[in-house]
Amino acid sequence: MMKTSLFVILAWTMILPAFAASPPKVKDAKPHDGVFVTCTGYMITVLELKGGKFRYWFLSDAKSPSESKYPLAGEYTVAGNRITLKHQQISQKQWTFREVDGFTTLWRPDAIKMQKSPNGYLNSYSFGIRNFRRCGTGAILVLSDRPAELAWEKPRYVEVTEEQHQQILRQQKNPTRP
Repeated sequence: MMKTSLFVILAWTMILPAFAASPPKVKDAKPHDGVFVTCTGYMITVLELKGGKFRYWFLSDAKSPSESKYPLAGEYTVAGNRITLKHQQISQKQWTFREVDGFTTLWRPDAIKMQKSPNGYLNSYSFGIRNFRRCGTGAILVLSDRPAELAWEKPRYVEVTEEQHQQILRQQKNPTRP
């Protein structure tokens, strides 16, 4: 399933310009409790924040020799719209709360840096706003309406219509190079 999802994601990146939308409105947001997720087909992150404590799950197709046993749990600190997870085994400790078109998200530092670049990171929703709200983007976690355990055990993947799938196939047969 991961390979199929990765195929869809890679194929979509080739036809992204055909689905370009207006740039989303991004602004800082106030930290708050909730379950935040991203599921890209090659990695899943679930981060539950509750009363100054967190639980964290992560899965990637890139395996390390010393895999952690999830969930990892601990406390986090707040500074402005940023949180820092206090746990030695978590490599991505800092997250920034931002609002994207009215809904709360958590951004890794690399996503913020890319958003500030001339091309932006979210200048369009590559899979549409519905899929962005379901899955995030890897570097951006979105607020989930599901409990953390369910978000981890049954992640939501990008949904592609039959028409979009056919466009992906046509693009693969006749790829355009920049």
